[in-house]
Amino acid sequence: MLTVSCLLFCTEARSQTVVYSLTYSETRTSFQAHFANASPFPGRRSDDENLSMLRGTRKTEIYSLSLATGKSTLLFSDEGPHLQIMATGVVAGDGKAYIAAFWRERRASPTPTVTSEEAIYEISLDGSNHFRRIADAQPNQPPAILNPQSTRAAFEMFKDGKFVVSIYAVPEWKLLHTWDLAKLMQTHCPACNPMSYGWLADGKRLYTELGLAGEEDEDSSPASHRGTYFLSEDGADLGSVSPQTGALQLDGYIHPKYIESHFLGQLPDGSDLSSWTTQ
Repeated sequence: MLTVSCLLFCTEARSQTVVYSLTYSETRTSFQAHFANASPFPGRRSDDENLSMLRGTRKTEIYSLSLATGKSTLLFSDEGPHLQIMATGVVAGDGKAYIAAFWRERRASPTPTVTSEEAIYEISLDGSNHFRRIADAQPNQPPAILNPQSTRAAFEMFKDGKFVVSIYAVPEWKLLHTWDLAKLMQTHCPACNPMSYGWLADGKRLYTELGLAGEEDEDSSPASHRGTYFLSEDGADLGSVSPQTGALQLDGYIHPKYIESHFLGQLPDGSDLSSWTTQ
């Protein structure tokens, strides 16, 4: 049998369409059934059969679901021996998705070998199964974060002891800026780590939430100011979100210290979204 997992890509609120992926994993029984006619000897199998046996999953398919009609439409499938996409990514408004994927192929020179290379791919969500490689991937590559206009993409990774942010122009995928969060963190909260990040509604600024983890939660140093900070796409510090954003506004009401806020992003009109939770 096949094990099916479903991960949400995104919800396009304006068109009332949900884009999601289904990943089919091979069990021992399904693997044997799938390759029942293949030779048990690698040298007697075709290149496609050998490559298909190296897949970590049987296939991943991306669908759209109309909330109005309940109809599902297949947008993309990686079924085949070469391309294996990851289950999560981001969807742009022009019907493209940006996602990490592996490409496998057999090379005869200088010595016969099978290569498996990870990269960032642009895939077309129109049923054509078209795709193109657009950038190298780093180990444990996180999904890209697109701005609302789908003109910029941001990657934030922990690399060589630094939290590095890379900004690309979309759709040409030209690298525009690379910077790390060290200066922002040293200025506002040296003991913090970035907890989340994303784009603001204008598509030109980003936000990142700096927070403490584990035993560091007890850190009461006056130099450690947890919170959400704004940055330009080239990494310039643009200030912070007011601690009272999204707070209950009642005369005389004082928020207890054990209730903390988290910045969630902005609506298209620039309104801030925040949540308040108890520790």
